[in-house]
Amino acid sequence: MTVALVLAREASQSIPRKNLLAFHGRPLVAYPIMAAVEAGLETLLLSDGDELLRVGKRFGAAPGALPPELCDETGTIHRTLDYAIESLGLVDETIVALMGNSPTVSAETIRQALCAYESGAFTGVLTVAPVEDTHPLRLWERDGGRVYPFLDDVPREAINRQSCVGCVRHDGGPLVFSADYDAGETVYPFLGPRVGCVVRDQFGLDVHTPADLAVATYWLWLHHRELLPDEFVAPDFYLVNPAT
Repeated sequence: MTVALVLAREASQSIPRKNLLAFHGRPLVAYPIMAAVEAGLETLLLSDGDELLRVGKRFGAAPGALPPELCDETGTIHRTLDYAIESLGLVDETIVALMGNSPTVSAETIRQALCAYESGAFTGVLTVAPVEDTHPLRLWERDGGRVYPFLDDVPREAINRQSCVGCVRHDGGPLVFSADYDAGETVYPFLGPRVGCVVRDQFGLDVHTPADLAVATYWLWLHHRELLPDEFVAPDFYLVNPAT
C-alpha cells in the first residue's frame, strides 16, 4: 500500500501561518493534499495545528496530530517522518512525503516519482529542478556581519562554472521511499543509499517568501490553469517562453 504523508506545521518563521495562507481561493496546504488524493493515495496530514487538521480533512486528508517538539524550529523532516511511521504502525508501505507549503505538486508528478521508485532501481526518489549557476565558490555562510566560505576546504585547482553543469536541487516535490528504509548518508537519510530523481522545470518550489508565491502562481498557470480562479488575468510577460 502507498500512503501520502503531508507535513504542515502551524508556525512559520517566514510567512505567518503560511500553510493556511489563502492562495488563489484555497489554503496553501490544500494543493499537495489535492494532488495526493487525485493520485489515488491514502492521504494523511501531519500537523500540530487543529485548524490545519480541520482544513486537511475538508480537502480529503485524514488527521495525524504531531507533538509540539517536532514542529518547532529544531524539528526536521527526518524526525517527523520517523515519528509518523512508528506511531501509525507503517511497516512495508511505500511512503510519499509531501510538503504542506508546496503548491507546485500534481498527481502526475506523484505518479512519475512512484513509477521511478517502483522500477526497483532506487531506494528512494525525489523530484528535482535544474540549477543554472551552481558554482560552489559563490556560496558563503553568514555569521553576523562576517561571511565564511561554504566549502571547508577551498580547492587549489580552478573550478569553472561549466564543470558544475548537471547539478540539480530538490524542488519541494514528492519524496518517495519505503517505511522500512535503510538509511543513506544524505540530508534525507530515509531515501536510502541509491536515490533516483524525476526532473521537472525550474519553477517547482516550496513556498518560503512572497516572491515564491509569485513563482508558484506562474507554475500553476503553466501546468494547471484549472486551479486558478476564473477572474485570474495573466500578466503579458507570462506569454514569454521561459526557455528563451
